[in-house]
Amino acid sequence: RDLTSGLLEPREVDKEIFTKLFEGFDAKGYPLVQNAGDLENRKAGWDLTFSAPKSVSVLWSLLPKEQGAEIRAAHEAAVKAACAYMEDHAAWTRRGKLGTTFAKAKLVVGLFEHGTSRAGDPQLHTHALFLNVVVREDGSTGSLYGRDFYRHKMAAGALYRVELASQLQKRLGLEIQQVSRWFEVRGVDAGLIQHWSKRRKEIETALYECGYSSPRAAEKAALATRHTKIHVAREKLFDEWAEVGERMGW
Repeated sequence: RDLTSGLLEPREVDKEIFTKLFEGFDAKGYPLVQNAGDLENRKAGWDLTFSAPKSVSVLWSLLPKEQGAEIRAAHEAAVKAACAYMEDHAAWTRRGKLGTTFAKAKLVVGLFEHGTSRAGDPQLHTHALFLNVVVREDGSTGSLYGRDFYRHKMAAGALYRVELASQLQKRLGLEIQQVSRWFEVRGVDAGLIQHWSKRRKEIETALYECGYSSPRAAEKAALATRHTKIHVAREKLFDEWAEVGERMGW
């Protein structure tokens, strides 16, 4: 019996099957992990968000469709490179008596691309939902050993940024400049970047008002100031962004 149901190969996410995998079952309802269905005591997965630098999102929102598609393809390639890194270095599962034996495994990951921030600004990013179900080399399944996953997630983010920069240089010949731990595309108008950074302003304002500045405080401020997501057709957004760009001299 094939427990993987072909899910090791890239395919469009099926909502029903993905929900079952999220709960620890296969497409037919067969448990893939020991505590399948225990939503209170079992961790269902991890969401790593890979977000393009703001200058990249600004370009993606304003360039002609063909060039915008290249930016999106570069982002997708970088996300997949980061996921491959996690599979190479952090995909382990325990087996045997008391779980003392470690085995290498394949990951099950759902990629969900979004194009806006919660404030409606252009923000190309992908939620990579790593499910707490892995497939061993012999076809058996188990839970993901989380410790190495946490150890490598920051490195995966760095690899995403490096690969994205490389892809943008190869595909469009863009010039990259390093900014702290990330990069920006040289020549993108600073006024547009600032105009489309409303979420960052909201978080910075919240931090200023509470008097904190740590990364942990920034995470709490981001949660406290979150807007309810509103779906707007992407074509409509591109039209609106084009109007803003033209108004600001793009």
